[in-house]
Amino acid sequence: MVMDRAKSLLLSESAFYAAAVSSVVDQEKHYSSSSSTDNRRAGFARRYSSFDLSTTTHNENVINVAKSFLSTSCPELLTILESHSDQKSAQDRLIKIGRNINATLRYSHEATERFESGEELFPGIWTADEAEEVGNEVDRKMKSDGSLQLLVQECTNLAKMLMSNDGTMKCPTVRYGRTEIQMPLVSLGCMRFQQTWNRGGKPVKSADQIEKECQENLVNILKHSLHCGVNHIETAQGYGCSELQIGMALKQLFDEGVCKREDLIIQTKGGISSSTKKSDYKSSILQQIERLGVGYLDLFSVHGLNTEDHYNWLFDHGEEKGNLIDALKELRAEGKIRHIGFSTHAPAHIIKKAIESDVFDYLNLHYHFMGSYTASGDGTDAQLEGNTENISLAKKHDMGIFIISPYDKGGRLYAPSNLAREIMLPDLEP
Repeated sequence: MVMDRAKSLLLSESAFYAAAVSSVVDQEKHYSSSSSTDNRRAGFARRYSSFDLSTTTHNENVINVAKSFLSTSCPELLTILESHSDQKSAQDRLIKIGRNINATLRYSHEATERFESGEELFPGIWTADEAEEVGNEVDRKMKSDGSLQLLVQECTNLAKMLMSNDGTMKCPTVRYGRTEIQMPLVSLGCMRFQQTWNRGGKPVKSADQIEKECQENLVNILKHSLHCGVNHIETAQGYGCSELQIGMALKQLFDEGVCKREDLIIQTKGGISSSTKKSDYKSSILQQIERLGVGYLDLFSVHGLNTEDHYNWLFDHGEEKGNLIDALKELRAEGKIRHIGFSTHAPAHIIKKAIESDVFDYLNLHYHFMGSYTASGDGTDAQLEGNTENISLAKKHDMGIFIISPYDKGGRLYAPSNLAREIMLPDLEP
């Protein structure tokens, strides 16, 4: 009796958990009353709206869950989103909120049911005592409530941001090593900022081949990025028609007075091979600058300094072909490139060698929240390598450090596994 009263008290204090359950139940009732007989079979509605993430692509239901939850937990954000001028953006935000609720409730339900049925939770991960804590109904719901509290806090902060001035939060900047550039913490990476990769079919080489809708979308993204203080635009010769389309977009922005060339940090990259001559590399980079229509590059990277061969082509390529690094030095002396760097997916010892050359002002590499490892597979095992020492070495050389795909390759924390959420919640929502 005492345990039942304690359990009831704890669960009654889980206000956000209760609001989430209520929002899901409301949606289940709506779905059950409006669905076909086949879809009203036992349990289908609950799995559909709460516990089966594979079905959350049905956005209308997920949005309704989010709206119901926000109506009691953060009504100010719901009011703003319902009247927002960009309803597509507003709907996207509601979908993310609804999916967070669904994931939290589905896992809470699943963990409790599996534990109560005697099924092992995350075999080989938890001890018996830990598994009991994970599957305990009271602990589970309290932890889920902690997760939902974090969600409400994020929604409250978002509402404040959208209500203040023009609703824009400016991206902070940091000194980018010896380049002395004030670099935004988030960059506009343009690998997929293009109509086509130009890897098959008819290549896109001129403005008249660009679809109007595609280019308008690109321009709008650029405008929004600049509005948020993200003025570092990063692309590459190997990204299909990205340079061409960015060049077209920048001309439009300059003509419209949206920004000036000096307001931007333009970075592109160019690859090398065993057959590349110094003169050819230099000509190719000048063509990239012409496509972008910017006159000069703030940052130019050797694209993919990944092997010992790449290093040798730069610094020891023979008299006939010439050292490719000299092409970059000449372009820098001519004012066409302001800072030289490299991007890399190499093993750590190759990256170290390039840093120690002291030729490069900055680098793009892999170094992430989930541990010290490289894109080539080197990790934290004692027999392997990681990039922790290279980060320290680059800092010693006062190089700018640019992390490649931190939100994706850095553990995909925007789509965490149940295990990642279990370990981090309620102190941190991955």
